[in-house]
Amino acid sequence: MKSYRSQRLAELIKREIATMVLSNAADPRIKRLTITHVNITPDLKIARVYVSFPGNKNEVEESFHALLKASRFIRSHISQNIRIRYMPEIEFIYDTSLEKAYQVIDLINQIGRKSGS
Repeated sequence: MKSYRSQRLAELIKREIATMVLSNAADPRIKRLTITHVNITPDLKIARVYVSFPGNKNEVEESFHALLKASRFIRSHISQNIRIRYMPEIEFIYDTSLEKAYQVIDLINQIGRKSGS
């Protein structure tokens, strides 16, 4: 079970990254970012930020690579806006759950079309 502190920190980090990306990101590929969720390790040392991007495979790879290059800047920006003794390291992880959800929806639609004909 997550502690209240780690949940609160995860929400703060999620909000700060989203705000920073929308207002301060110079690279337009990063602005297409969707943060699905944030997990904080129990010792509050690592924040795993699960992200998704719209687009084809090449666009997603380019956007994710640009995000990884900007991760130090993002962490320093967040540390200026969140009052915390130790700012966790930020790990960005590509989340495939949205893609899988779209695949399931497509399958359901295909089944509906076949049974409706």
